[in-house]
Amino acid sequence: MIRVNLSLRVDLYIVSIITMAIGYTTDAAVSHLPVRKGCEGAAQDMSTDAIHLKLLAEPHDLFMAERGKFEVGVTASNRGTEVVDPELYRARLLINGRDSLVWSDAIGNGYREAKWFALPPGDSVSMIWTSMGESFFPRPGVYTLILRLSHIEAAPVVVRVRPS
Repeated sequence: MIRVNLSLRVDLYIVSIITMAIGYTTDAAVSHLPVRKGCEGAAQDMSTDAIHLKLLAEPHDLFMAERGKFEVGVTASNRGTEVVDPELYRARLLINGRDSLVWSDAIGNGYREAKWFALPPGDSVSMIWTSMGESFFPRPGVYTLILRLSHIEAAPVVVRVRPS
């Protein structure tokens, strides 16, 4: 499992908003990824029957002052019989029904181990990000997090943020 500490900077956030506003998507941001189709022994397109997703989120109950300790991540498991590219860069995190741009930036960028793009049968790959709590939870309340990839949906996680 890889842990990534994100120092969320306003300038990167603004750039992501501007690029989305002019029509760029996360697919454009990962166009540098190698194409694996048609190569013998290469990862196949994702079969939604083969991939199982789990949304990782801790803690589920926290105070506003503790948001910096919140960790969020994903585990993808290949339950199929062939190596697949789970296309995790396409995973969307909905927080109370709204797409998280911070999540999209994190999942679509950075170092990834080889299994991230070619997941062997019976194997799993995970990644956890820290320091997103302040962006995810701007005020006290109850937040429902849902991870979606194509039409695969991980079990939702409910996070309660209490006033400090």
